[in-house]
Amino acid sequence: MKKMKRQFLGVFCALTFLLVLLSLPALADSPTELWVNGVDILAPDATLPEGVSYEDGVLTLENAEITQAGSSSPATDIGIYAKNALTIVLKGQNSIVGEGIKCGIFLNGGSLTLSGDGSLEVSGKDVGIAADTGVTVEDSVSELIVSGAYGAFSTSDDGSITIGGKNYNSYDDLYQLVTVKNGTLVSNVSLPTQLWVNGVNILTNPGDAPKGVSYDAAMGVLTLNGVTIDTASDSSSDSGIYADSALTIELKGQNSIVGEGIECGIFLNGGSLTLSGDGS
Repeated sequence: MKKMKRQFLGVFCALTFLLVLLSLPALADSPTELWVNGVDILAPDATLPEGVSYEDGVLTLENAEITQAGSSSPATDIGIYAKNALTIVLKGQNSIVGEGIKCGIFLNGGSLTLSGDGSLEVSGKDVGIAADTGVTVEDSVSELIVSGAYGAFSTSDDGSITIGGKNYNSYDDLYQLVTVKNGTLVSNVSLPTQLWVNGVNILTNPGDAPKGVSYDAAMGVLTLNGVTIDTASDSSSDSGIYADSALTIELKGQNSIVGEGIECGIFLNGGSLTLSGDGS
């Protein structure tokens, strides 16, 4: 009987040790640092932002609005920062959009997986999502909108963006504004790097934009609200509005582009123009 007990204990210990070994890779891949909305959520005394939960390498966002970046290293200017691989499960409508966010999601090592049946909008002043070894967007994600002035996505040379089972190069294949719906790349837009309105490049001099003119750099939408455009310049190819890529203009109220020096009212040197809104 004693011999059988010793054998049983030996087998039990061996199985326990094996289970521990099998769990080590998963634990090693989980984030050792994880910042969300300016909060180090792995800290023992952390108060998690509303709609945010985390367990065993899986971050869940449920109707979460992330509007703040970290104020200290390593999460400075980043909406979500993780050291190592991370899976984000999306529930409901979620967003990572804020004035101080230069990069929406940044993984310092490892890959990012987006899953769940919710949606996510990510906007970074520089880059939307950066993950060292790549990003996988599962087909279950209802909608993903990612934007950044220098690119929607960024990875290392070996990393790729996987959408609907197809791999994309973050630099050669995807531009500054990317929309994915249920595993399908539905929109891939290059945003303007120059945008002249009434003789002013409003991307470099936003404070000099004419009254009634605003621009959403994340979505590539120029709004005209009761604006009179009557000036052009050599830099804008003598155009009232000039953009070097695709542009959407949303009209509110009554607007006009009329002036002696304007040879072309609206000129897009690349991409397409979309006019929307209920104005004229």
